Amino acid sequence: MTETPCTFIRLAWNPRGWTQAINHMGTEGGFPATHGWAGEDWNFALDQAVDGRIYGYSQATIGHDRLRKHGRLWDIVFYSREPGHAFHVVGIYRRAKLLAEDEASMIWRANRRGWVQARSAEVTQVVGAQAGAQVLESKAICWAVDVTNVTLFENPPLLNPADHGFGAIERFVNAIPSPHYPEGLAAALTRLGLPHPELLDAGFDGDEPADPEQRWEGRKRLITHTVRERDTELSRQARADNRAAHAGTLTCEVCGQSWHTPYGDTADRLFDVHHTRPMAVRDDQGEPTTLNELAVLCVLCHRASHATKVFDPTELRAHLNLP
Repeated sequence: MTETPCTFIRLAWNPRGWTQAINHMGTEGGFPATHGWAGEDWNFALDQAVDGRIYGYSQATIGHDRLRKHGRLWDIVFYSREPGHAFHVVGIYRRAKLLAEDEASMIWRANRRGWVQARSAEVTQVVGAQAGAQVLESKAICWAVDVTNVTLFENPPLLNPADHGFGAIERFVNAIPSPHYPEGLAAALTRLGLPHPELLDAGFDGDEPADPEQRWEGRKRLITHTVRERDTELSRQARADNRAAHAGTLTCEVCGQSWHTPYGDTADRLFDVHHTRPMAVRDDQGEPTTLNELAVLCVLCHRASHATKVFDPTELRAHLNLP
């Protein structure tokens, strides 16, 4: 079996882990420094996955035409430079598809009211309205990758210039892709003195505690979920209506508790806005929700509702034999 070819791609630095927009104004230069945002800011935004895929970006200066000439699927090692510090390997795509321009445009249009709009709103908030409007028209995607083939390092391994030198990295990058470089991901990392990605991702050296009453915990692991969008304004209104009905104090619509004693002001954090028509039964493209379909429940009753599959507050109160 032929190895998937590998390439290294440099990203603009993002202290939020390439999952959210930041203000790039006045940084290293190029498009991000001029316009304040970068398409790669969401390369690891797994919450924006559609049908199990996320869509990433890299500047065309890496030679997309040359990449297409040597294959559509690539293993990508993304690296970046922390301002004033060393280079880091920040994450990896495995078997990522390089999209043709018409494919990218079609995907961008299809998601214009979804994650495209969300990205625009983020940039508007951190940079300004003009930059946010640019995002909507940019079509800033060129990679498609399954979320199961994405690795983002919690503690990005260093590419120490003293050991490897940026010149060595640049020569390595400039040589890719060439017909003489069919090596795979593991060989590419080894060439730079880095271990295989599974080892890079390891949180310990592989030695489990000998004591049978001890178990290893605390290792950082990237876990992905597909989440359903919720309207925060509806939630705020549901909470406000609940307060108005209970003399200004949030009160559970099942057990009747406000939990203000003994928790005081912390009690507000012990309430959730519950959907009486579960999100799980709704169409994947979403459906309208009214305030009548929302209820404010304490975390215990909310947990009980989903555990018993009784979603109506009145029915849940009867099911739990509450007065």
